[in-house]
Amino acid sequence: MTPVAPRSGMSAPGAAPDTAGQSAPSEVSPRADAGAGPEGANPDDYAPAVEGTGTPLFKSHVRRATDGGYALYQDAAVAAGSNLPQLRLDLHVYAARPEDRFALINMHRVHEGDALPNGVRVETITPEGVVLSHNGSKFLLPRD
Repeated sequence: MTPVAPRSGMSAPGAAPDTAGQSAPSEVSPRADAGAGPEGANPDDYAPAVEGTGTPLFKSHVRRATDGGYALYQDAAVAAGSNLPQLRLDLHVYAARPEDRFALINMHRVHEGDALPNGVRVETITPEGVVLSHNGSKFLLPRD
C-alpha cells in the first residue's frame, strides 16, 4: 500500500507542521546607515548633474557623458534651447589614420571637419561615434 500525502494545512502524526502558504518571520534588522549607499561610496556619485551655475542641467533627465566629457546627442537634443536638428548615424567607420575615417549621418557622407547642410559640424570621428558641434556645443552621436 502506498502512503498518501496529507492535504495542505494538515500533517501526518509526528511530522513537522505544514507551513505552505505561510510567510516566515523576517530576520532582517535595519542598518544604522540605511540609505547611505554602499560602504566606501563617494557621496558625489549620488549628486545631481550640474553645470557651472550649480543648477541642474536637465530637470527630468539624467546627464550622461562620454569618457571625453561630451554629452550624448540624445541628452543634448532635449536640452531647452538646443535647437538641434534630428540626426541619425547610418554608418560609422573608424580607422587609425584620420584620413580613412568617415560616417554617414542622415545619409550624407562626412569626414572630420565637414559640415552637414543643417549647420552641424563634424569635429572628430572616434571609436565610440562622431563628435559633432552645433551653435558652440559639442556632443557625441554614438554608434549604437
